[in-house]
Amino acid sequence: MKPQIKLNEQEEILVEMQPNPNVVWVWVYFFALSVIGFGLLIGLMLAFPPNRDQPSLSILLALFPRFMLFIQTYSWSLGVGVFLVLLIIFYLLANAAHKKTWYFLTNQRCIQYSGFLGINKRAISLNRIVNLASRQSLFEKCLKLTRVVLIAPSGSALRGRIVLFGLSPEEAQNVLDLIEKVQSNKDIR
Repeated sequence: MKPQIKLNEQEEILVEMQPNPNVVWVWVYFFALSVIGFGLLIGLMLAFPPNRDQPSLSILLALFPRFMLFIQTYSWSLGVGVFLVLLIIFYLLANAAHKKTWYFLTNQRCIQYSGFLGINKRAISLNRIVNLASRQSLFEKCLKLTRVVLIAPSGSALRGRIVLFGLSPEEAQNVLDLIEKVQSNKDIR
């Protein structure tokens, strides 16, 4: 659902866009990596049980026998099933968050709406941007995605940093060109 935005006087929308749907897979990829990392940590705990002489691990030690009993009873197949269910749930949540993410570029500012349960609005005045860059990780490159990073000085009224995730390389270049034109006071129409 596209949000309604309030424009200032003499402000007009130049570009409105949503992240590419492939950005959901980037989020799922990082979720899967974190779950696999957590699984490896648990595997290390099973391979090298905690030393009972360390008092800082008292909670872990209290839960460890129950955890071992759980693993022995239900086997690793349950762990794989739980992982797959969590992956599907995270995909659905990431997809819902994606549908609520919008980027608006006006002739005065860049506005980002994002969120899952609520909507967060961030804006940076284009004339306050001191650094803008286009970045692409290896995984984003495989999915043909790019992110644009806009940074304003921390002392400005609309301060901070906005990262426009999940843009196609063409959209990212279009955003960068439009911002440069606005900053150099050229006619953008």
